[in-house]
Amino acid sequence: MITVNRNNNTDNFKMNYMLRIANMLTVLIAGMMLAACGSTPVHESRYASVQKQIKEAEAVKADEFAGGELYEAQKKFEDARKADKDGEREKALRLLKEAELHAQLAESQTMSARAQKVLDEVNMGLKTLQNELNR
Repeated sequence: MITVNRNNNTDNFKMNYMLRIANMLTVLIAGMMLAACGSTPVHESRYASVQKQIKEAEAVKADEFAGGELYEAQKKFEDARKADKDGEREKALRLLKEAELHAQLAESQTMSARAQKVLDEVNMGLKTLQNELNR
């Protein structure tokens, strides 16, 4: 009976050892797979989408009313390309999102400034008409 216990203890030790190695290998393989996914370059369509947003902001002449935002969009777009080239996918994706938001903000600020300018002109015209009517 004692020898059976020793063999049983040895078998349990070997089994536990094998399970630990299998678990470590599983974790190692999963980590390698995650690292491989993280180094996959950002898809070119994502760059095209953000570049389109920047071009739309440029098309409405955002540099006149929101030059700072437009500049930030362009800079972050370039920084995203560099980060992607350096294998920093998450950073590249974050910078692309920021570039997109800056471009959208530049476009919105430009449209708002233009609308305000038109409103000011209309109000000035109305004031002139009011002055003429009061004469």
